[in-house]
Amino acid sequence: MSEKTIAIVAGGTGGHVFPAISVFQELKARKQKVLFITDQRAERFCADIPNDDLIVMKTIRVPKQLDQIAKNFSKLLKNVKIVKQLLALENIALFVGFGGLFSLVPLIYSYLKKVPFIIHEQNAVMGVSNRLLSKLAHQVFLSYSDTKYAAKNASVLGLPIRKAFLDLADNQSPKREPKDKFEICVIGGSQGAKIFAEEMPQSLDALPQALKGGINLIQQARAEDVKELEENLKQAGIKAEVRPFIMDSAYILSNADLVVCRAGASTIAEVAALCKPAVIVPFAKAKDNHQAANAKVYVQNGCGWLLTEEQFRKGELTKLVEYLMERPQELSKASDNVKKNRKPDAACLISDKICQDFL
Repeated sequence: MSEKTIAIVAGGTGGHVFPAISVFQELKARKQKVLFITDQRAERFCADIPNDDLIVMKTIRVPKQLDQIAKNFSKLLKNVKIVKQLLALENIALFVGFGGLFSLVPLIYSYLKKVPFIIHEQNAVMGVSNRLLSKLAHQVFLSYSDTKYAAKNASVLGLPIRKAFLDLADNQSPKREPKDKFEICVIGGSQGAKIFAEEMPQSLDALPQALKGGINLIQQARAEDVKELEENLKQAGIKAEVRPFIMDSAYILSNADLVVCRAGASTIAEVAALCKPAVIVPFAKAKDNHQAANAKVYVQNGCGWLLTEEQFRKGELTKLVEYLMERPQELSKASDNVKKNRKPDAACLISDKICQDFL
């Protein structure tokens, strides 16, 4: 019989895909045979996956109109066919799912064919798809203890971090060296964040002139917001670089003095890996308010500061940035707290479990 294969399933947003990539990288480093199954929507995040290991399936979305149900059903059948072919051609010993609607077809089909699967939940509140799948899964891995809706026998192993971040993580020190510019990095997750594009120019423009001149800003924004944001930051007198997607995010974050971000689990974990203090603005409409729960863990450990969207729109960021620029010791204290609380070895722990129990 051919070598046993692990099939990793992750689609949709970067929040599902990035932790999956880190486990893929760890298993490949151990010379295991691994396939990475994703959807068309998330294919752009998979540049680090070799073409021979990458399977791209149709994107499944929650239907909002009657005609979308028919389209989804057609896509679902095509995805089932791909999984069926994989099971016929590959000696798949295990599927590993990272949540989201896309993961339902591969994992439920594998269960019906008596191929075990495990799931990993990234957030402090278990997503709807993972809640369903957890009833059938062989094992459930969590990023946070006390994850809402998770079974008591689930294992808390942390959130896997991509290799690019791990390679830089050991070189990060809580001690801040003096620099000519105060580096701020603004990231809204893989989908960007419109509120950041709307409010950052105003928030930074309200700073005292002496502080504004000392800022260097790198900001991620949706493609449709880039041009207007660049112009508004220029008018505010802020030296800035705006990108629709930050491919070298590990390097950019490693140079930041302060990060302004959403509270997606992957975003927080990658910021933590590099010991960065962060101002976290949870997405208010996130399902089950899971971003607020993620942010709460980070902030309670003294690793950063929480602003609601309402506070952010009312200019609270201006006060906070001014406070931190004038008190660098507060940033160093937060960085030190991050280093004490981060869990950079999750991909290794998950891979240990996979290799011990299924290979």
